[in-house]
Amino acid sequence: MTDTDVKKLSCEINTPDGNITVEDVVSVQLPALDGYMGIMANRAPVVAALSTGVLTLQMQSGEDRELFVSRGFCQVTQNLCRILTEECLPLGELDPERAWDILQRAYKLPSDTSEQRELRDEAIAAGRTRFRIAQKNKAGMISLDEMMSRGMK
Repeated sequence: MTDTDVKKLSCEINTPDGNITVEDVVSVQLPALDGYMGIMANRAPVVAALSTGVLTLQMQSGEDRELFVSRGFCQVTQNLCRILTEECLPLGELDPERAWDILQRAYKLPSDTSEQRELRDEAIAAGRTRFRIAQKNKAGMISLDEMMSRGMK
């Protein structure tokens, strides 16, 4: 496959801290609310809500770049994929101990009303996802089940 055979899709990732990257990619795989979604060049326009998970950019070189994203939105139009997310980090920068602390804080959120329970459940689900991803990318770490068996403090 030559460079002219590869259709280009530009991907722009923005967080509250600023623009992370603007790259020409072959495809983007992102964690939409209802499952992972693949995007390639010449896709029909779409807007999707993002959940916490792994964003994969297939680069023009053929390599995959994996990033952690935490909730947000994606808009695709005219071969431009714009991603607005609360947080975006290379997977290697995810700290399992910080992820564990975030999960612990989620469990301590109030749950007196149905709205509070819904927010708490969303925070717990996002925290578990973050911890699993961080865990998977750090060798020698203990599992979520093992940490849970030690008790929630």
